[in-house]
Amino acid sequence: MALVEKTDDQGNTILFKSYKGRTFNKDTPGNVGDHLDTVASLHCRPDDVLLCTFPKSGTHWVFNIARMIQTKTLQYIGTPVMIENEDVGILDKMKSPRLFHTHLTYPFIPKVAKEGNLKLIYVLRNPKDVVLSYYTFTSHLQNTSYSGNFDGFLKAFLSEENTAFGGSWFTHTREWTSGMRANPDLKILTLNFEDLKKEEV
Repeated sequence: MALVEKTDDQGNTILFKSYKGRTFNKDTPGNVGDHLDTVASLHCRPDDVLLCTFPKSGTHWVFNIARMIQTKTLQYIGTPVMIENEDVGILDKMKSPRLFHTHLTYPFIPKVAKEGNLKLIYVLRNPKDVVLSYYTFTSHLQNTSYSGNFDGFLKAFLSEENTAFGGSWFTHTREWTSGMRANPDLKILTLNFEDLKKEEV
């Protein structure tokens, strides 16, 4: 699937993959539609947990907290495995208990989660802090999806043409909120980044 490249009048450039009118990270493997089908059909084990966040919403922090609880150790684990970026064969070889991660919007999460057979942790963070953290993060990366100044990044963040995983922060939040309200089968723990910061202090 070809990359879409958009450049604004200030020379800011954004790269993404497009599927059914939605934007996906340029590093999504292969054909986005095929890969989303693979994610949707993911098999799970009884003790699996899926951490769900928009980028820069406390992913690594909550992942390590949850992993320490899951393994009953205080060992720092590091970076979580993202289901939208990995081959299913690699996921199948992971030892239990498994803790996965996704930035995908609600419609694209595994079917087993929607059926109540996969535990979920959803973390929400203030969009003003997200966009600043996201820009700082991408500006230090090489071969990133975005190249340019903060003004251009903010415009992309506020639109659907951003370095997203199925939608902007607003779409991501709206679809997760709607999904939680409409689906009583979800086994989900919802956390606010700001509440965690208060507890940390």
